[in-house]
Amino acid sequence: MNEARRRNVLLGLHLLELLEKVFGRIAGVVLNSPVILRPFVVESRIDGTVLPLTTFVFFFVIGTH
Repeated sequence: MNEARRRNVLLGLHLLELLEKVFGRIAGVVLNSPVILRPFVVESRIDGTVLPLTTFVFFFVIGTH
């Protein structure tokens, strides 16, 4: 069961990375702001992988403007 959970977590991280690339490019075009294209990353405590947070920053910026 731990192996299945680990696979699900890794899949989720890969999906977040893909979203980060897509929304990062959209944010760069729409807002013309290269700052958003820089990935804000945090280390995951689950298995030490790096979790991109640009997607969350993008939604925060869009939501507050």
